[in-house]
Amino acid sequence: MHILRIFLIAALGSFSFFGCTGQEEKFDHSVLWSIKSPKTGKTSYILGTCHMIDSSQVIFPVKMIKGLIDRSQYIWVEVSKAQSGRYNYLMQANMMADSATPKLPGCLTPEYQEKLARIIDSSKFILPSIKPTISLLKPQALIIFLDQEMFLKNVPNDGQPNFFMDTYFEQYAKETEKGILSFETASQQMQWILQPDLDFTEAIKLLETRIDLFYTPGLDVWEFYRSQDIAQMSVLFDQQDWHISRNQNMARRLDISMQDYALFVMVGAAHLSGENGILNLMDQKGYIIKPVEIKLELKN
Repeated sequence: MHILRIFLIAALGSFSFFGCTGQEEKFDHSVLWSIKSPKTGKTSYILGTCHMIDSSQVIFPVKMIKGLIDRSQYIWVEVSKAQSGRYNYLMQANMMADSATPKLPGCLTPEYQEKLARIIDSSKFILPSIKPTISLLKPQALIIFLDQEMFLKNVPNDGQPNFFMDTYFEQYAKETEKGILSFETASQQMQWILQPDLDFTEAIKLLETRIDLFYTPGLDVWEFYRSQDIAQMSVLFDQQDWHISRNQNMARRLDISMQDYALFVMVGAAHLSGENGILNLMDQKGYIIKPVEIKLELKN
């Protein structure tokens, strides 16, 4: 089920959305980049994706991306589609609170119970359907559903079929017999996103933060992506230890692979920009990195 694979702002930590990082960001505007190896001269490409952007709403350059995949030898993704069954199983298994855990929403203060109820009653997508089961969820799981709802409420929907770019282009790579490599296992990504061992008190604090953020003016991740403002997307995560570790792992593996192969890489756009982003890490290793211009215009 796609809904369990999509975590748009699932950084389980405190952050500031529009804060200044204190430095000029070198890689802040574009979702598509070329990366040339200084040793071999081979050129790879990296596409920052938004895991649940519905490209039926934008003019997405499908033909161009397929062309880049065609000229690549291997494809890197965060977690391959082949692991989706295992991923969904782990996510569902770790979303449920145990019997000794205080139950939601009653463990929230009256103020936050009221705020949460208002959010659910005004929502149209995910939250109304899970309302009967909220008492069974861990706070971390409810955070994820709040993030999904916050994203979906800003995405235009005209009834056209959804198009998930990660899945679509991975399937194309498979059909064209490209090797598909995963940066992470299903278990590793589940641990990053859901943090099942997070202290309950800390998880409740994070849930309260998410509730407060739900109606933050100007917070529109879909618009950040469509305008290719990846600097704004990276601000959500760039100083989080778990996010830095993931980026370092991805950059290390790309550096090894790019010694021998031309690659096409798909990762969430929030991994690209920022001081600790993949592009800056690869730049520090001497790679020649340039934006590739594409347009993501809304359809009329």
